Amino acid sequence: MTRTCLVVDDDPAVRTYVETIMARRHFETLQAEDGVKGLRLAQEMGVALDLIVTDIEMPGGDGLTFITTLRLSLPAIPVIMISGIDLPDGVHRPVCEFVPKPFSPKMLLDALDRTLLTLGPSEAGPQNGGGPATS
Repeated sequence: MTRTCLVVDDDPAVRTYVETIMARRHFETLQAEDGVKGLRLAQEMGVALDLIVTDIEMPGGDGLTFITTLRLSLPAIPVIMISGIDLPDGVHRPVCEFVPKPFSPKMLLDALDRTLLTLGPSEAGPQNGGGPATS
């Protein structure tokens, strides 16, 4: 079963790295280089998105603003934040998981599994059934 993940990061190498890792869990990946483009793609995809992986600091639209705006129209899509900086104090939602850069494939996959395990079938998106996929 293929699922869809939107990866938002200003570094193309990070986007490709995340895409490679997510393919291990059968995710098709869409990419955007900033929050503005990420928001446009997410709104086009709507509920067909199963997951968002986003950086915090990016030129042209940061990850926190992107997710906060996205939550107004698509509140249930799970999010994993990746960043070389710490998550700002007091920020818990809309983030499901936080993975510090640099990260290993195992770190991201563990965050993915924890994120999908915490969601019920009605919140996990239309394609993922609410639980983690196996390799």
